[in-house]
Amino acid sequence: MAGSACLLSFQASAEKIYGSVDSNGEVTFSDRKPAEAVEVREMKVAPEPDPEAVEESRRRTQQMIDEAARTEQQRNARQAQQQTELQAAQQRVKEAEARLREAETVREGDHIGNAGGGSRLRPEYFARVEAARAELEAAKKALKAARNP
Repeated sequence: MAGSACLLSFQASAEKIYGSVDSNGEVTFSDRKPAEAVEVREMKVAPEPDPEAVEESRRRTQQMIDEAARTEQQRNARQAQQQTELQAAQQRVKEAEARLREAETVREGDHIGNAGGGSRLRPEYFARVEAARAELEAAKKALKAARNP
């Protein structure tokens, strides 16, 4: 636009800023409308944000990031604890099954003679087996609870 002037208007908050181009192509910005303006354009320019508001927004954003990280850490810790409890419960079931097999094995002294010349198992044998079965059932119940927290 040789020889003509182009004028731009910027709105920043409540004031206008004018930009003009002279016949040499030089751009000038001013808070006053140049007299030689041929064309005027108004453009809305977002006001510069309040530094305190920006800092508050950053602070809140960081708080949300920190809270999300804490929540994830807590979730991971709970999952690790649940996994540890599940493995321990599985181990208790295996150990209880082994103790039941051992309890069911007839040992020396588990028989008692009877009047007909034969023998029968002592009540202590049955008590031992029953205790081992109860232990196994309790271990299985704990395992089920660990699987379904």
